[in-house]
Amino acid sequence: MLRRRSDRLRLRSDVHMSQYPNIDPWILYLSRNGLRELTLKNSSRDLYALPSYVFLCQQLTYLNLSNCIFKQPCGTIRSFQNLKVLILTKVAFKPEVSASVFAASKLERLILEKCSGMDHLDFDGCLPSLRALVLYKNHGIKLSCFMNCKSIVYACLVLPVEVKSFGTGERINLASLFEHWPLISNLFVDGYHLKLLAADSITSALPVKINYLRDLTLFQINFTDLVQVSNTLCLLHSSPRVHSLQIMMDVPTVTADNNLVLQYLQEHSCMSKEINSLRALKMKNFQGSRAEMLFVKLILAFCPALERVSFVDKKVEASEVSNILKELVIFTRASRKAQIIF
Repeated sequence: MLRRRSDRLRLRSDVHMSQYPNIDPWILYLSRNGLRELTLKNSSRDLYALPSYVFLCQQLTYLNLSNCIFKQPCGTIRSFQNLKVLILTKVAFKPEVSASVFAASKLERLILEKCSGMDHLDFDGCLPSLRALVLYKNHGIKLSCFMNCKSIVYACLVLPVEVKSFGTGERINLASLFEHWPLISNLFVDGYHLKLLAADSITSALPVKINYLRDLTLFQINFTDLVQVSNTLCLLHSSPRVHSLQIMMDVPTVTADNNLVLQYLQEHSCMSKEINSLRALKMKNFQGSRAEMLFVKLILAFCPALERVSFVDKKVEASEVSNILKELVIFTRASRKAQIIF
């Protein structure tokens, strides 16, 4: 379904691009008539080759593409100078595409999801106005090329698979990440990224303070991994204004606890001081393992402003829930307001 409304062109997401042979001429026509918003959602398996006319849409402020091939036209061209929002899902970049098409842009929100062919792209210095960055399961994109985006307040970082090290030229750790993103207030990061950024080190706090971080979400966290568990507490200790922590656990194939993790969580040194700002903890895929229970015990004991601790898991039997709750309610609480909800 094609919709033309003033300066907007939208395609319904449940259609195949092959059903609309006249889309290219439409885009050409609109590129000459001040098009500001363009959404192309291709639900077919075949990638839609985006015509070069898109690069002529100098007034674009919003661009949302899915299942497309992004190919830069030959010659020097000033593109997307007014773009504020760019959302790309399953978009393949041709080798000739350069990050310079976004240079000096007004881009404020960049979402790249399951994209490919970005190994050569370098956004360094191209996105001075960027405030929100989502890098979700892409192939080839380098985190280091976003380190000069000083205005970022929201970031979502999720790798497609577990990797053992960053690629060539990636020299980022947790401390340098927050030094480059001093204004970040909302962070969503997966366990793979957390482990890479921690460089396999275990520390109680970072040398820098994450002064504006309020909402922290950790995705696919494995409570049998000492580095992931320790750096979860490290982030809390380094964020003096954090209000909420949400942990989405990765359900391990082996449920046995790691003795190193248990030993770490039982040592008082892992909690160097109280976390005075934390108000809410939410844990998804909670199984009630010893490591998970010890972690919750620490949060209850060292967070005097805590108001709510909630657990979500549809797979836990009612009898198990009852046993878990019996243990949880006897844990010492630093906050009288803390409620436990399963």
